[in-house]
Amino acid sequence: MTRRIEIERFSLTTFKAFNEVIAGMNAAIGRPDMAEFGRSTHEARSFAELKSAVEKGLSKAGLMLFMHLDQGAVLQRETGQDTPRIIRFLIIARGKLITQPKIPAQDRTASHDFKALTQPPKTC
Repeated sequence: MTRRIEIERFSLTTFKAFNEVIAGMNAAIGRPDMAEFGRSTHEARSFAELKSAVEKGLSKAGLMLFMHLDQGAVLQRETGQDTPRIIRFLIIARGKLITQPKIPAQDRTASHDFKALTQPPKTC
């Protein structure tokens, strides 16, 4: 089954120093302890408990880091130079992190697992 999802992307151009921009981004993004996050979302017994567990990981701006990719570090290793410096953040916003699917009345007795929305990937 294929589903469409909506993603917003933006680019930022500034005269600020690279490290200053990254420090500002890091300060504005929630970074929950992923072991505790996984445990608390897994143990949630209701949607309200799940929502509460997720909201604890949000920053004041309502943002949570999902993934941090330092592409520049890979390229620097290849070239042996200090450039380029490229970092990509995948950030989840408050309103998009917790969604409650619309369940038709006849299906409300079925079991629905909301935890799948927030479980961190398992490592092997």
